[in-house]
Amino acid sequence: MLFNLLQGGDMTQIVLTLLTTAFVVVAILPIHECAHAFVAHKLGDDTGKINGRMTLNPMRHLDPIGALSLFLVGFGWAKPVPVNPYNFKNRKAGMALTALAGPVSNLLVAFVAVLLLRINFEIARMNLDYYYGALYTVIYTFLYLLSVINIGLAAFLSRRWTARGFSAFSFQTGWRNGFTATSRLSPSSLLPWFCSPRYLIGY
Repeated sequence: MLFNLLQGGDMTQIVLTLLTTAFVVVAILPIHECAHAFVAHKLGDDTGKINGRMTLNPMRHLDPIGALSLFLVGFGWAKPVPVNPYNFKNRKAGMALTALAGPVSNLLVAFVAVLLLRINFEIARMNLDYYYGALYTVIYTFLYLLSVINIGLAAFLSRRWTARGFSAFSFQTGWRNGFTATSRLSPSSLLPWFCSPRYLIGY
């Protein structure tokens, strides 16, 4: 992502992209990982909570390589939340719900960003001075990037967690079929419907 911007983007676009990505690292990735820990806690596994991961403090979740990857290529990750599936009453269901919690949180953030994009556009339609001003461009760019990055995170991290969750049961009959079915239902399968916020907000 950063490489492409440096080759063809203007300075304003580069700065806005870097600021949005930094916001994702310090605010969105912690929400994603905290969601995993929170759902696991509610289902009976306190491993994440005991390890201090049921928090929005970004320092508890930061993975330097994952954060750098997000800046450079547009996708990244935080430190995975530790989960002990044997603490769940239903281990498969517990792992599946815990795995889905993070990507769902990203899709919710993306949905809110798209709604705010729509509101921003409606305000601009009623006030052309605002539409042609710098503030509209800044808000639009921030929300657009926020929605796209969150959709990408939902797709990328749902695959990682799906593989991780089912690897715990790799010796049980039929786990490969379960992995395939869950992958088809993961948020990444919704990407074609979310890949263009412009389509969703009507322009």
